[in-house]
Amino acid sequence: MGQSDLNAILFVFARKSCNIHKFFLKRLPLPEELSYFKDFIIRDFPGFQYEQDAIRVGLMRQHLDGKGIVLFIFNAEETDSSKEDNLLKFLFTLLYDQGHGWESVLFLLNRKDAFYRDNNPRYALQQALNNRQNRIKQIISDIWKQPSETDIMIIPISAGLAFAAEMMCWYKYSLSENDFDHLQDKIENEAIILLPERTKGTLPRSANDWDYIQWFKVCQVIYYESGLAYLINRLKVIINKNIAYQSSESPYRSRLPYC
Repeated sequence: MGQSDLNAILFVFARKSCNIHKFFLKRLPLPEELSYFKDFIIRDFPGFQYEQDAIRVGLMRQHLDGKGIVLFIFNAEETDSSKEDNLLKFLFTLLYDQGHGWESVLFLLNRKDAFYRDNNPRYALQQALNNRQNRIKQIISDIWKQPSETDIMIIPISAGLAFAAEMMCWYKYSLSENDFDHLQDKIENEAIILLPERTKGTLPRSANDWDYIQWFKVCQVIYYESGLAYLINRLKVIINKNIAYQSSESPYRSRLPYC
């Protein structure tokens, strides 16, 4: 059996079932992988539009209770750090006034792929992380009147690229033609900077010419290199630590048809 025969067989199976994905990837689609528990709620709070943003302030006051996990997302390409700092100060002040600490906040630095345009990507990324860690520590010290005794962890991630790869991996055949083309272009244009040289060397120049195995490898590399795998593992640890009961089967079911 030649490589083209194998690709043809895998392509047919991929359209029929996600089992082959689960077998090779050793993981589940993202909604299942998180293993949501009963009453697990995700709320998306937008940032402030301006300094006195009464609507967004009201939403945060209404729903923030210190009992859940807060994902605070920095933007790697944000040029005005005061916007992020003002939002973080407000968040920390709410937690402080409710008698909570800041430890329920998990920090992310999105668009980490922006640093790959730098001459020294690793150094540029680390400098950006250090800058934000120092700002977080200062705000903690200002509000709680004592320095943080815990290391500040910030998880770098490329959320847009991770989303594109997950959609193309699990829901590829449910996408409209326009969505398919958009996500394929995004992966082709942006993923190349994250892929190891050994992977790049095996790919045709155009994503239209990638076969099933090559798409499979690219999506798996993006899962790790984008920071998504590390974030999911951290969330699993935090969720399992903070929720007292366990469930053998998640009540959450995605409405998107797999594959």
